[in-house]
Amino acid sequence: MELSLNKINLIHRFLPLINGEGFTVAVKENKIDSLDIDFQGRLLRSPLTSSLISNHAADMATILAGGGNSSVLRKGIAWKAKIMSISFSNLFPESDDFYRKNQIYLENHSYGTDIQNVYSNVALAYDASISRLNDVIHVFSSGNSGNITPTDGNFKGIANYSNLTGSFKQAKNIITVGAVDSVGKIELRSSRGPTYDGRLKPEMVAFGQDGSSGAAALVSGVATLLQQQYAQSRNGVRPPSHLVKALLINSAENVGTKGIDYQSGYGNVNAFAAIKTLNSGRFLTGEITNSSTQTFNISVPSNVKNLKVTIVWNDPPALEKATTALVNDLDLQVVTPNGIRILPWVLSSFPNADSLKKLPTRRRDVLNNIEQVTIENADAGKYLILVSGFKIPKGTQTFSVVYDWELGDEFQWQFPLSQDNITPNENNLIRWKSTFSDTKGVLEYLPNGSRSWVRVSDIDLSKGSYKWKVPNLFYSPSRLRMNVANKAFVSDTFSVSKLLEIKLGYNCTDSLLLFWNAPVFVNKYVVYQLGKQYLEPIFQTNRSSIVLNKKQYQGKYFAVAPILDNGKLGARSNAIAIDNQGVGCFLRTFTVDNTDDKKAELKVEFSTLKQVSYIIFQKLIDGIYQDLYSFIPFETNLKYRYQNELEQGENTYRMKVIFQNNSEGFSNSETVFVFGENEYVIYPNPVRKYDDLKFKIKNPSNEIWQLYNGLGTLVLQKELKNIEEIETINLPSGMYFYRILDGKKVSASGKLVVE
Repeated sequence: MELSLNKINLIHRFLPLINGEGFTVAVKENKIDSLDIDFQGRLLRSPLTSSLISNHAADMATILAGGGNSSVLRKGIAWKAKIMSISFSNLFPESDDFYRKNQIYLENHSYGTDIQNVYSNVALAYDASISRLNDVIHVFSSGNSGNITPTDGNFKGIANYSNLTGSFKQAKNIITVGAVDSVGKIELRSSRGPTYDGRLKPEMVAFGQDGSSGAAALVSGVATLLQQQYAQSRNGVRPPSHLVKALLINSAENVGTKGIDYQSGYGNVNAFAAIKTLNSGRFLTGEITNSSTQTFNISVPSNVKNLKVTIVWNDPPALEKATTALVNDLDLQVVTPNGIRILPWVLSSFPNADSLKKLPTRRRDVLNNIEQVTIENADAGKYLILVSGFKIPKGTQTFSVVYDWELGDEFQWQFPLSQDNITPNENNLIRWKSTFSDTKGVLEYLPNGSRSWVRVSDIDLSKGSYKWKVPNLFYSPSRLRMNVANKAFVSDTFSVSKLLEIKLGYNCTDSLLLFWNAPVFVNKYVVYQLGKQYLEPIFQTNRSSIVLNKKQYQGKYFAVAPILDNGKLGARSNAIAIDNQGVGCFLRTFTVDNTDDKKAELKVEFSTLKQVSYIIFQKLIDGIYQDLYSFIPFETNLKYRYQNELEQGENTYRMKVIFQNNSEGFSNSETVFVFGENEYVIYPNPVRKYDDLKFKIKNPSNEIWQLYNGLGTLVLQKELKNIEEIETINLPSGMYFYRILDGKKVSASGKLVVE
């Protein structure tokens, strides 16, 4: 999962406790598979859950709140949040009581319908729901129809515009998200605005590997982290949704054309910048009436590259099919220290392709419930933020204002960080943020154990990323350094490693064997098992295989990670489910074949020979398994054969394995039967009083078996048809005589001893 483009990995690095814990997020879609271990112990039941399981729903939930158990690449943004699946068979919002009863403050909507340009009753319902429940956020994907021409509405026939998928996405108070690729380029298929009445949509973009669906799930995760951070600093109080929306918009980074546009909205989400703005307290909330103005003072330091001020309010719902959706019209202005009034940026909404492509201009906004003022290279000093109630027909309107800036001559590494891993001998996309006016840098790396930095390349800092073909640094820690304007900026120490491949050697009732590839220069490993919710380390080992006692380690999923130099962990392997590997108890098959009644051929094929010291073939003789042949196997040879002379009657064999820890394992027992020159075989003889007497007949018909005691008295008679065993429990110990009658002819006779 790509978390560095939107700076989510910086939150995981610097604010590890901001992880969604204590929050429940709703995913409005089909059902999430409850057996998916990335949601272990965190999926909540609901009567509104669909009965249909969907991989797409699981993918969205993974981006938003995946636990990263099956793979480190499936660790989501709010990875400790609980998840509730809600069916989207009902496109309307849930009831107010449902959100409150289940303590849901965010619902993700990564779905769409046809392109619909109208303010429908569904859009109205979402605006009304958010107006009532001021702290509940709804995040929608913009759709994947960005290259389709709308066939209705005010922008009918204008290619590549006004193609949001679903009338509910025309709502004002929701967050609508478009998609960019891994380098921040807007995806061609990402749906864009304007809305039916010319408002700016989507409000923002984010990385979406599968389009705007994934981008919306990503923003839902970031919004959850903002909710958690706000609540932790305010005794559990949830932030108003318009504040979270304003934080996301104000911190977003420009992509595509300069300024706001109908493709990317206010820019690409920067999760870490949004959290920093929140933590710095650079936001204001207020309430305003018609024709009134509120003034806020802020101090701006020197060397500011870009000052941004954003206002957002949850507007009351308009009437269904209203020509213009905005009800309460607020105005934002910023007054500079020298008295100049700066108006917000506004796009042309004239229904013409050339007009929609125009760059924004500064003027009063009469359509949107979001307005933004930006000032490049802002002078230091006192600024005034003016909020006016231009038209508020009824009552008051609450709002949030967020402001922040970037300082010049700063550099920050954004990937890789200390918790990140890069892969040797492959291209890895490294990222940074630079506000230096000098855009020339020199990239270097420090190999593990070396004191000399190695030059990689000259760098254009304005690009923000570089594909580095990482040398084969094996499994080791490393660091990066960027030299800018005679200053050096050194990264965290990160790991360079490939994923280990863990395998199941055998899976017995009392123990199991795990093994993995042992890279050069790695001497220690950490083994993990799945606990109640997450993979947990259970021990360290200096071997590349381990036998686990199932009474002590009862997990069903296991993974392993290398310990690199200085104790740093390398990339953790994907987890394996031991019950799904098709591996039995240390061997695949054990068979015994009869070769022309003379020799038994014992054949064995192992699943693995890890931890095996030696092997013994055994035969059951007089009720006790006795050793026939022992040998030390080659680990690379998993198949073996052995021959043994057969005796008349039953010949029972098994295989015994001695492991390196002196524990033992056994194969199944296999029996072959030898008649020799006889038509009948009776065994065992002697027979214990409480054991069964067994019969084997080469060509059975209607034989009768008779047993006489030493006085010649018939004590037992049985028809042998369909009988293979006779109980001897009622026979006194002693010598007996038997005969087998085939009709009136005696076909066999002999002695029998009962002990």
